[in-house]
Amino acid sequence: PHFDLLKQAAAAPVTTISAGSDADYRQRARDAGTGNVVVEERGSGDRFSFRCPYPGGFQVTNLVFAIPAGRAMGSAWEVRQPGVEGYEPLPMRWQMEDLDGVTVVNDAYTANPVSMQESIRAFREVAAEGSSS
Repeated sequence: PHFDLLKQAAAAPVTTISAGSDADYRQRARDAGTGNVVVEERGSGDRFSFRCPYPGGFQVTNLVFAIPAGRAMGSAWEVRQPGVEGYEPLPMRWQMEDLDGVTVVNDAYTANPVSMQESIRAFREVAAEGSSS
């Protein structure tokens, strides 16, 4: 409720980002199955499309935060898109390994209740094959 007051008091420029409301950068669409995301820049009306290489809304949020940082540095979307789509997380951050036909996901990097909740939500977006026999 105090965002506008804090924004006015900030000594540095403030850029807003949102997945649902009006903001400088707004996530317009997200397909959890394919990882495709569309972000719109309010000032120019430009839309940026990219594929998030990892499941989970928190991963998308992190990448959406990177977009205005790149724009502020003057990089064109075409330059940033391969970097976004080729992102490799730190060890223990959605690190997948095949162990005798079983996929194990290690997402214990900075594990805390909030990050674990997001990790569990991400599993709902991952297609799975196999059966329990």
